[in-house]
Amino acid sequence: NPFKRLPIYQNDIISMYFGRRHGSLPPHCYQEAEDAFQLLKRDGIDQSIIICGESGAGKTETTKLMLRYISTVARPKFNDKGKLERRDSTLGLSLGERMVDSNALTEAFGNAKTIRNNNSSRFGKFTLFSFSKRYVISGGKIRTFLLEKSRVSDQPKNERNYHIFYQLLAGAAAEWKTDFE
Repeated sequence: NPFKRLPIYQNDIISMYFGRRHGSLPPHCYQEAEDAFQLLKRDGIDQSIIICGESGAGKTETTKLMLRYISTVARPKFNDKGKLERRDSTLGLSLGERMVDSNALTEAFGNAKTIRNNNSSRFGKFTLFSFSKRYVISGGKIRTFLLEKSRVSDQPKNERNYHIFYQLLAGAAAEWKTDFE
């Protein structure tokens, strides 16, 4: 149910999948991310995860969850109970966590309300993490492509422009808004 938050993406679930073999737990996007991370560590070969599906299937959310998983386990910090912790303060975020948190900005410029989806990605995204020899995230890139440029000047009936335009107007001074009417 996309309208109800389920308790299956918290830090304790990340801890549960961390270091586990494929198939030892129920299927989960964290297991796929863990498999790729373990193969990277074991074989030393770059890994790719391709997330595809129909409009509204959850590709954007799944991508964010998998990136969050990798950014958490790629800098393991354990508490006294042996559980993985993730710092949630703005200060002290790892590079991977900052990349994951930047998704909101890229989505504002590339997502729009469509007939089928209130937060539809109108672009593709390639996210690359670079790892140190200790398998800690040491760099990365986020590239967007195939932006639906025609949406800027003309939107299909009952659809909207990119979120960023409405966000800018929401915070604009009243006299500035009248210039665009």
